Amino acid sequence: MEDYSFGGFMCCYICVCVNGWMDTAFEEVIDHAADGSQTAKAYFDFEEVKLTWATRVTRLLGVLLCVGGLWMIFTPIMALLNFVPLIGSLLAGVAALASFIFALLVGVTLSLLVIATAWLFFRPCLSLSLLTVVSLGVYLIFYWDGKIPKI
Repeated sequence: MEDYSFGGFMCCYICVCVNGWMDTAFEEVIDHAADGSQTAKAYFDFEEVKLTWATRVTRLLGVLLCVGGLWMIFTPIMALLNFVPLIGSLLAGVAALASFIFALLVGVTLSLLVIATAWLFFRPCLSLSLLTVVSLGVYLIFYWDGKIPKI
């Protein structure tokens, strides 16, 4: 009679679960039910459109959540400025605007950096264009002194 320890049992259970998930993820069968007849080309064209829109919405949502998260870092400062008598709400409004502009600049720059890095091998021309925009954002964040250069 074999003695199974708890650790060995858990390892086997985890292996069975992972194998089940991997089998399901890489299954080469498409389960699809629809009324009427549909060609494979029409089905895959519709799925490609859905995937394209899901990618665009996810990308935009990622940028917006990055900007929103960076802006929320400064909300305690705005809440503290509201306690200043007479001019607190004005100071909080100015701080809110400044922190939103900063969060927008940093959030868009970071998001474009991630997107450009992901596209570096698959879409190199677009990736290098985005990296140029990222370098402009890095310049604005770190080196711009607020003066508009004369041409």
